[in-house]
Amino acid sequence: MSFDSTVGAHVPTPHRRSDDRLLDLLSTVADELMNRPVGDIDAVVYRTLGGVGEMFGVARAYVFRFSPETDVMSNTHEWCSVGTSAQIGELQNVPTEGFPWWMTRMRAGRMIRLTSLDDLPAHATGEREILEPQGITSLLVLPMSFDGRLLGFVGFDHVRTSHAWTDTEVSMLRVCAAAFASAFERRSLERRLEMANLVFTHAREGMFTADPDGVVSEVNPACESLTGIPAAKAVGMHASALVRPGAAAAFAAALTRHLGLANEWSTEFVEQYAGRSACPIWVSISASRGSDGTIQRLVGVFGRIGGTAT
Repeated sequence: MSFDSTVGAHVPTPHRRSDDRLLDLLSTVADELMNRPVGDIDAVVYRTLGGVGEMFGVARAYVFRFSPETDVMSNTHEWCSVGTSAQIGELQNVPTEGFPWWMTRMRAGRMIRLTSLDDLPAHATGEREILEPQGITSLLVLPMSFDGRLLGFVGFDHVRTSHAWTDTEVSMLRVCAAAFASAFERRSLERRLEMANLVFTHAREGMFTADPDGVVSEVNPACESLTGIPAAKAVGMHASALVRPGAAAAFAAALTRHLGLANEWSTEFVEQYAGRSACPIWVSISASRGSDGTIQRLVGVFGRIGGTAT
């Protein structure tokens, strides 16, 4: 994909208004970021920055990401026009405390739109010290947030010419920033899910998930090894009968009582699973709740005290 005459139905030809061309570009971007594999996200982001940069004659277009605490920022993606020096290598793990004016606006969800560095307030000394050496004449910076969390920002710099960004252009580029944030969050979520799946599969402790009524929906290999119950049989059982078959009714009642008061319950007991010797067991069961406070899912972890699940 490219953002020129090869884009197919969305053709930003030179005679069309920049607003229409930008809208075509961003429509394509939003579709790709939503539907393409997460492995393609970086390529789409780079092409988008280049597409906007070429369309509006900017020198640099870039993405910065914040650390979770927003105390450090790093330039993660950068497009530069021909003849413009790259800055990405110099802008890694930059402490944000040196840019209080900038960060106040970012945390408030407010853009930074400067037609000239003369528009910087007098107290924005840290910002001026980093912008002037880059030869920046004007810029537009848009915060990038997801679910109320500030992830970073998208920026566009001019170093040889100036551009007065219109409100329409800014509004559309805010959509671009939101699409980037959503895509980055989707990638992060998929990576967390992959990691969780690895932990679930390879954990030495028995693990299971269950619905709000305690009916088991999934077990890991260690759970099968500890209880001797095949996964195909364990799924559909009540968690109490899986974890503590020797006292299932009492365990179910205790589980209901404790999770009615808290989101997690841990206990220890002695249990004997079919064909196995009695052994001390620990178990921890957590409840995931919806916005209305009702239980959506149960997650259980259990194992032998002082030993493994095998």
